[in-house]
Amino acid sequence: IDLREVMALAAFRGKLPERLVVIGLQPERVEMSAELTPAVARHVGKVVTGVVARLGSWGHRLLPRSVTAIA
Repeated sequence: IDLREVMALAAFRGKLPERLVVIGLQPERVEMSAELTPAVARHVGKVVTGVVARLGSWGHRLLPRSVTAIA
């Protein structure tokens, strides 16, 4: 099942989210491996930065794992 199928099913069930953003990487190739390819590994930081920026724009406060949130 891919993202298009998930979205089609959500639409069919009337459960599409109000907002949706898809952030990802296009792999050079798809194969069984426990390791990231060097090309993907080089861009993971950019993806994380994009996710953090998007969530921040929606009002979510994100902290690095090394920082403990004050309740």
